[in-house]
Amino acid sequence: MPGKRKTQMMRQNEKIKDLLIVFLGIIVLVESLLLARIYFPLFRHKPKIPKQTSLAKIAIIIDDNGYSTKDCEALSQIDDPITISVLPHLRYSREVAVCAHDHHKEVMLHLPLEPHRNRDKYPNNYLITTSMPDSLVIQKFNEAIQSVPFAKGLNNHMGSKATEDVELMSVIFTQMKRNNLYFVDSRVTRKTICPYLARKRNLPFAERDVFLDNENDRAYIEQQFLKLKQQAVKNGYAIGIGHARPLTWQIIKEQTEHLSALGYEFVTVKSIIDSL
Repeated sequence: MPGKRKTQMMRQNEKIKDLLIVFLGIIVLVESLLLARIYFPLFRHKPKIPKQTSLAKIAIIIDDNGYSTKDCEALSQIDDPITISVLPHLRYSREVAVCAHDHHKEVMLHLPLEPHRNRDKYPNNYLITTSMPDSLVIQKFNEAIQSVPFAKGLNNHMGSKATEDVELMSVIFTQMKRNNLYFVDSRVTRKTICPYLARKRNLPFAERDVFLDNENDRAYIEQQFLKLKQQAVKNGYAIGIGHARPLTWQIIKEQTEHLSALGYEFVTVKSIIDSL
């Protein structure tokens, strides 16, 4: 019996030794890996580089919509978000606004305001002017916004004289605040008081960076897109304004596809304003 017990104890000791050897082996392996991370770069943990969502954000506004249903056909061919600015009281104003909304495009009112010089013909009282009494300004504003359904904001159509007038723009901005609208200054005059007044009244606001098609010429418009891209890279975002013309629509389609493929992100104007 004593010999049997001795044999059992020896076996238990052997098992304990085996377990200690395995445990020590694990410790040596762990320490070796830790040392390898320090002295050999291949074994170091590589932190994940956060992915940038885009090179920069670009918003494009297309002015002067509402004259033709062809505008609806053109905007439906553009997959990226763009903003459709619709003139009030035109034959197809409501139809184009509804079409734009149905195609998941942001809608704006393109509010006609008084310029210093006007070569175009408009119906009487179509433009909101600096000489109008406040009551008429409010009436014209409300009629205009009602004629363009789904409008989330507005920018000025012409308005070089109007956007220099504190009294007139104060009345308009008050109405915009009541309707939860944002304002984009098309910047048709260097003397615009809109940035100052919007800050003072805490009105959601942005301003145009580049006019895309002051010349109805392919080379010119493509060059303006290059300027828009450079401005977006510089500031993180940029806002470009074009007009509802066949050539502009075509180049916008081409450029949005091309720049999206390069890593630029096309967004709504409101998303830019919300991020400022």
